[in-house]
Amino acid sequence: MGARRGIVAFALVAALCMGAAADAAGDDDLSWPLHGKVTGHFGELRAGHAHEGLDIPVPAGTPIRAASTGKVVMRELQDGYGKYTCVAHTRVTTCYGHQSRFATKLGEMVGRGQVIGYVGSTGNAPVNHLHFEVRLGTRPWGKPVNPMKFLPGAWRDPIAQAAARLSLSRRSPP
Repeated sequence: MGARRGIVAFALVAALCMGAAADAAGDDDLSWPLHGKVTGHFGELRAGHAHEGLDIPVPAGTPIRAASTGKVVMRELQDGYGKYTCVAHTRVTTCYGHQSRFATKLGEMVGRGQVIGYVGSTGNAPVNHLHFEVRLGTRPWGKPVNPMKFLPGAWRDPIAQAAARLSLSRRSPP
């Protein structure tokens, strides 16, 4: 009986340690990076390509917050996205485009809700807005996936549901 209790205690400590390690490395349970109405949805056709994220227009200078704990793996000027930051989490990377200015450094560990930049219209953006992406893997060039699948409350939005169904129906068969 004592050995069994020891194994259970060891398993409990191991699970707690793995949870702490996952928190330090990042978490794929995402929070909204800012509050606003989504006007551009994942999978919409845009000038010959599918939109790879969400567009959320808000006033210039609105703080953009990390959707979860992670490491800044990209912070640079991109042609279309302007000032662009990507944060690697556990299995996904979140990317934030069109920033007016950065608030992080490359390689920095950021916490959920930490300000990582400010909304702007850099790159190819006609209005101030955040372009928010979720990509598979922990590299900024991973395959884009629908951010609505990772955000709380997103499935209550009927427009988001329709956009998600549309993006799923466009997938090529395995």
